[in-house]
Amino acid sequence: MLVHHAFLKGLILAVLGLVLLATAQAQAPKKIKVTPVRGQVNKEVLNKAYLYPQFTSGKAFLVEGNYTQSKFNYNLLTGQIEFISAANDTLALDELHKIKSIVIGDDTYMYYHKGSSEVLLKLVERLSDLQLLKEEKYELTNVRNKGAFGMDYNSLSNTSTSDYYAEGTLQELSPNASLEFTIKQSLYFSDRNNRFYPAKKSSVLRAFSSHKSAIAEYMKQQEVDYDDEASVKTLLQYCQQLQQGH
Repeated sequence: MLVHHAFLKGLILAVLGLVLLATAQAQAPKKIKVTPVRGQVNKEVLNKAYLYPQFTSGKAFLVEGNYTQSKFNYNLLTGQIEFISAANDTLALDELHKIKSIVIGDDTYMYYHKGSSEVLLKLVERLSDLQLLKEEKYELTNVRNKGAFGMDYNSLSNTSTSDYYAEGTLQELSPNASLEFTIKQSLYFSDRNNRFYPAKKSSVLRAFSSHKSAIAEYMKQQEVDYDDEASVKTLLQYCQQLQQGH
């Protein structure tokens, strides 16, 4: 009886531990609604958009070799990693071209320098000399306006989120508009030379051009889902085997 009680107690503690771990790793809801006031987002809404439930100890590693320590968090609405300064202010990282990687708790982030912009990528898994990564952020999925008699109607045009949300301010909105954002995930990978690619057929064939025929044949036989981590991982492992001559 005592053994049974101890087992149950241990099981309950283990389950609680998993729940707490899941809560600590992801806080932001899948969908979020923003109703701006004079173009500004309510601070309470911004706080909900953080990936981590609290600012977490981490390091920002610079390209030149140095690093800085602070407490960091990632805001999926602004798309920025923020940190607590020595003056206890919450600031967003800048000069992103100087940053090699950022470690927050057990998670590692890197910037894909795409032209004049930077895409923040989270490391999913290292596959020897390849890396599977993902971009995770809120994407604008609906704009609702209040019309006559207080009725809501949708008015989302073919416009990117950044045209509505930039530098912490919501643009081009009528006074009665509200925005709905949904978390979107996009997969990427990097090769042995740390070049980043979006996970799609053309990118894989370009990255492993010396094995293009074999990979194209693999793609014919296998249904690769470029939005699924396991599917892309299996494809990358196959490409890696070809590179290694297996």
